[in-house]
Amino acid sequence: MKKKLLFVLIITLILQLMACSHKDSRIESAKNISNEYLSKLYTIDDYTQLDYNSSEKLDELYKEYVQKFQNLVTEDMIELIKANREITLIVKTAIEKEINIEVIGIEFNQINEDEDKIFLNFELSLKLIYSDGTSETVIKNGALQLIDNDGLKINHCKGINYPFEILD
Repeated sequence: MKKKLLFVLIITLILQLMACSHKDSRIESAKNISNEYLSKLYTIDDYTQLDYNSSEKLDELYKEYVQKFQNLVTEDMIELIKANREITLIVKTAIEKEINIEVIGIEFNQINEDEDKIFLNFELSLKLIYSDGTSETVIKNGALQLIDNDGLKINHCKGINYPFEILD
């Protein structure tokens, strides 16, 4: 009887450890996807090579970003990015303020998970490099929602309005 009870306890412990391991790997995967997405979205290496003033250039810009993001975000998220003009605003800011943007850090400070979603709150550190050689670092907060859609993908992003506010 004691052997059976011990066996059941060991099996239960093993199953709990496996569940925790799966959860941890899902969270790590969500962080990696989010890091890649935010880095690709906000990095501007050379603002002088950008253009958004014609519909053709804008279409090219969106096609380029869709290719960058296709494995990271859902179709709904791509449509949301287009509707919010997020990419256009980042590019417009870089061109008009003559800045390159470098992502220098992403920290996840709150993580919540339910059965089919992961919610990540993050702090994004951006280095703005001006054409005169000066730079400044800004920190913005935001949140991402990832869902399981043939693997984890970002379905929503909120809270980031920088660098758009420097256009004012």
